[in-house]
Amino acid sequence: MTSVIGYIRVSTKEQEQKHSLAIQKSHIQEFCRKDGWNLFGIVQDCESGTSMDRAGINELKNTLSIHEIDGVIVWKLDRLSRSLIDGK
Repeated sequence: MTSVIGYIRVSTKEQEQKHSLAIQKSHIQEFCRKDGWNLFGIVQDCESGTSMDRAGINELKNTLSIHEIDGVIVWKLDRLSRSLIDGK
């Protein structure tokens, strides 16, 4: 079974109205359920996506280094980072 960890993010409390953390979480959970993936957990941030030095990203990296997880799932790519180069 594929094991993934979810990542959700909003930049500001105001952005929560448009890209709700709850909505992002729900989409990730539903996608994993439909595809039969094991959702190890979901990490969240409320910070700008311009920097990869965020508490949630650091937690995500730490989790990936400790546990056998096949991948990271996000609702939309821009929730992970504003730059595709950061995603490597």
